[in-house]
Amino acid sequence: MKKEKGSPEEIESLLNLAQDDLKNANLNLKEEFYRQAIVSSYYTVLSSSRALLLNEGFLPKSHSGVFTMLGLHIIKEGILTKNYSAKIKELFKERLDANYNAQRDFSKKEAIEAIDFAEEFFTKVKKIISVDL
Repeated sequence: MKKEKGSPEEIESLLNLAQDDLKNANLNLKEEFYRQAIVSSYYTVLSSSRALLLNEGFLPKSHSGVFTMLGLHIIKEGILTKNYSAKIKELFKERLDANYNAQRDFSKKEAIEAIDFAEEFFTKVKKIISVDL
């Protein structure tokens, strides 16, 4: 699945999407829309991951493909530490619940934790790619 490194414009576009989702997560938190804050946090991590993979020459098509490739080519290679893997899996599970389990309530604490992780991840990815937005 290796290909040429993505263009700077493609990578920057993905990071811009991630940044917008992070802003949306914070707005949703402020308005007490905790479910949507978690969803937006997840998409921040997804777009950041896609940007990082594209920077390394990979472009998986599905959400699970993104996180599988992230594990195989970014975390396993030591570009990101292993602790990110468990946090991403947890956020992925929360996003699924947020989208598909209408009976599940989300707390402010859960939303804050998701946003904090998304912000940390986004900042780390920008540093690895060496991009200032």
